[in-house]
Amino acid sequence: MPKLVAAATPSLAASWLGYAQNPGFYEQEPPLSALPAFAAAIGREAALGSDTRTETIRRALRIIPEKAEAGGPEGATVVRVKSFLFFYALQDRYGKEVFRKAINHMLYARKARDFELSDLIASFDAETHENTVEFVRIWMKRPGVPEEFRARYQEPAAATAQSEKETAP
Repeated sequence: MPKLVAAATPSLAASWLGYAQNPGFYEQEPPLSALPAFAAAIGREAALGSDTRTETIRRALRIIPEKAEAGGPEGATVVRVKSFLFFYALQDRYGKEVFRKAINHMLYARKARDFELSDLIASFDAETHENTVEFVRIWMKRPGVPEEFRARYQEPAAATAQSEKETAP
């Protein structure tokens, strides 16, 4: 049953986010374009257990170079993955309950209309009574992911070496 639920989470996430009510749902810019994937990952985590969260984040971190170079644009894949991880970082920083309230606040306020990054920021500002702009800027305007986030989820060196052995031909 958990695998069936996990398989259905992308559809559930799309309905939760109001794809039928928002004409621009599939045309969102990063990081909001990753919100459906993040919502599906949260559903998968609920179905399969909390260990899924760490493994999902670790897999995503492998795609983003550790030593990102400033000045050059990040590739489309890196931007998508970074946007996906951005929602985990928001959840880590403000807590799951505040995150849920802020997302609900944004979706309710923008029902049947597009939402933008400024709407996300405003909803988090309202829920946290803090200025979240700098947090967003650190994540979305600088190359790579913040080092403290990577360090929190980085696999231990022994596990990384074992994983590389398992994937080597």
